[in-house]
Amino acid sequence: MKYMKHILLLLAMIFISSQVFAQINSNDGLRMPGEWNGFANTTDMGGEFDLNRITSGSIRWSTTFQYSGTTGTQNFKFASTSFGDPWGNQWASVTDVAINTFTSFPFASDGSLGNNSITVENDKWYTVVFNDNGYSATEAVFMETSASPVSITSVSGVPASVVTENQPVTINVELDKAKSSEEKIYVRYSTDSFATTAAIEITDFAGGTSGTAQIP
Repeated sequence: MKYMKHILLLLAMIFISSQVFAQINSNDGLRMPGEWNGFANTTDMGGEFDLNRITSGSIRWSTTFQYSGTTGTQNFKFASTSFGDPWGNQWASVTDVAINTFTSFPFASDGSLGNNSITVENDKWYTVVFNDNGYSATEAVFMETSASPVSITSVSGVPASVVTENQPVTINVELDKAKSSEEKIYVRYSTDSFATTAAIEITDFAGGTSGTAQIP
């Protein structure tokens, strides 16, 4: 009976441990093995198919890669380590993943899911954003661009104090290089301390690296 109690206690501890993480354990990581990298998948493998955890705002994982293979369908999985098994947690079994659209991915911890598939083009860039919903079904998006995504190097014109009512504010944004036609840059603003927000797209880069937007 004592032995049985120890087993039940151990099982309870394992169950509680599995419920602690509302998000994916950062030590488990999140990877995207597929035909594009020979389905290589090891914990902390690094590289463009090992996603980075982003904690600002909603918890999410992201990576950007340039596809340099034959245009067509590629099979892949989202995978995270479980009990030392790099394939232990999987988000998969979605065929024909759409580009530039959030797609729902089922979850399984027993390796029972089939591959995902997506059609990609040679020399295009893909930025992947995976919503961290813990060890359960979630959604992710593949965004396609004809060049590597830009970085914002500076933002100016942000008021240091409260803006007078009806006074427009001009925001200046500087990029590290000219953006591709598919990429969009937004300024997000609020009139109620970010309880609610609105966004304005900066459309006047004109192929350069400087752009402005006016908060109305």
